[in-house]
Amino acid sequence: MGKKKLKKITTTTLFYLAVAFIAVVILLPIYFLFSISLMSDQEAYNWPIPMAPSFVNKFIIMKSTESEDKYVLSVYSKTRDEYITIYESADFDDMISFAERKTNSRIPKDLLLQKIKELEDVYRKNESEIKAAEEELKDLNERLRSLNSQIRKYRKKMEKITPEMTELQELKKSLEERVNELERQKDDVERRISELTRRFISIGSVSFTVPKNLFANYITFFKVTSDSIPALIRSIEVALATIGISLGIGGPAGYAFARYFFKGKNLLKLSVLFVRMFPGVSIAMPMVIILAKMGFYDRPIG
Repeated sequence: MGKKKLKKITTTTLFYLAVAFIAVVILLPIYFLFSISLMSDQEAYNWPIPMAPSFVNKFIIMKSTESEDKYVLSVYSKTRDEYITIYESADFDDMISFAERKTNSRIPKDLLLQKIKELEDVYRKNESEIKAAEEELKDLNERLRSLNSQIRKYRKKMEKITPEMTELQELKKSLEERVNELERQKDDVERRISELTRRFISIGSVSFTVPKNLFANYITFFKVTSDSIPALIRSIEVALATIGISLGIGGPAGYAFARYFFKGKNLLKLSVLFVRMFPGVSIAMPMVIILAKMGFYDRPIG
């Protein structure tokens, strides 16, 4: 009795594990594609891609270090755990428009102007610290460019020394050591730039949060594709008609298949199966054709 019970438990467990595995295999790609469709360009092109879209975007606004009348808008990336600059301009309308396209968040102009005013107050309060941080950051960036230039130069020299040039192997080894030393210096400079950037953000920026339009991609799609809405309506009409047919013949057909045996039964069962599978395909195909005509195929939509 104990063995039978154990066997039943094992069989049931394996069955539910198989069902769970099949459900995950089917549902996970669907969830992934749906989740991607709700992401902004900024999120979708980050790596690794977030498991779920954000509902809000956190921005910071700073003054440009290149021009006194320009401002820099940055958005927070959860994936990279840092603020990423998306636009630099003195034109607030252009900034708002670009931010909406990039992040699916429309920043109210009144809010942006209010934050600009707050930023001016912050700059007056922390002017000396900000100036010092800007100068140090400028020097570090110059140092980083110089290191990258030297590393590229030495690596090009190393590439020219082949294994057959035995008399130059010592020189190649010396160049490798020099490159390794420059790489260490580069890592140190990048670390200092990262630390200084965080400090610069804390003393010279103003942050604010704006809700994200989750369905912005869908709205854009229907705006730019004139045939999409009629195609979707026709697809749904066909799907509803097919479901009606399926329900109308499904019950009697199921009863007949179970109750009677007749010639051509298996072929008829197969045809009924295709009819019941059709609604999902009928909805998908017109959209697939539209996307193919637009040239999207399997490429990311940017």
